[in-house]
Amino acid sequence: MIERFLDALNRADAETAVSCLHEDVVHDRGGGAREIGRRAFREFLVRRRAETGEEIGDIVVMANDDGTRAAAEFSRRGRSRSATGMVDAGPYYSISGGIFFEIEDGSILRITPAEAFAHR
Repeated sequence: MIERFLDALNRADAETAVSCLHEDVVHDRGGGAREIGRRAFREFLVRRRAETGEEIGDIVVMANDDGTRAAAEFSRRGRSRSATGMVDAGPYYSISGGIFFEIEDGSILRITPAEAFAHR
């Protein structure tokens, strides 16, 4: 399920990504912000893709024995944007990233990007 979710993010397939989520998914964001629900996450995905155009690669998924917790480590790849918003205007970048997941009843209940911890 985590791989399906991440693959959908790469393909900008918000509907498939959201189908992996619990109805009341909790999405922790940087700076202590938290959004709840599939609708809020779908809106986040649309904004994020438009803002960054990033893709992820080199994905490694890890999970605990009972499948209630998982983590994914990956590389975030893209190009910096110009002041006018052009995606391919800046230099290419590839940086490490990660996400922690809580899973309940076969769906993702919580998503916490590793960088969310850095801002708390």
